[in-house]
Amino acid sequence: MLERLPAAEQQRLYAESRARSTTLFALLQRLQDDPAMRPLVHSAVERTRLAPADAELARASGRAFAAAFRAGDTAFHKAVEFVLRRLCEEFGEANARRLKLADLQRGYLAAAARAKGGEFESAARVMKVASVGELWNFSIESQAEHKITVAIGPNGEVTGDIRAHRVIVAGRVQGNIEAS
Repeated sequence: MLERLPAAEQQRLYAESRARSTTLFALLQRLQDDPAMRPLVHSAVERTRLAPADAELARASGRAFAAAFRAGDTAFHKAVEFVLRRLCEEFGEANARRLKLADLQRGYLAAAARAKGGEFESAARVMKVASVGELWNFSIESQAEHKITVAIGPNGEVTGDIRAHRVIVAGRVQGNIEAS
């Protein structure tokens, strides 16, 4: 297991690397300060974010289920939507999508067992969900300059409008599709 360096050691290493790479640090600072470049810097940081270990993702989903229950989202689909949004914010969408259906079912049932009071769905109902695709049923928004592809699987259903760079539909869409 990795241990965090003492703050003084972190500062020393940071100053040392900054002294060796003044040009790089100056460039990064200018990029960060330029409003036009902020989205690109944010996008690059998002892409290079380290993938969390599966255990860390599972612990975070457990905490998020508990928060969902406290917020009143005790139905499985609503709680999962809450959890997936939270994980997307914390780890990025690509990492949140690494969770398997069994992970979400297990996380919900474990958090429901620990929660006091509340009306939770039975294990039988939770286990009836056939695919994780059924659970990703909420809106995902992106900045206009990001070209995203939206794919609707064969069992997928969308009620609402879709605007994306590219749209692939194998399921059902009730609404307008705008692809550029």
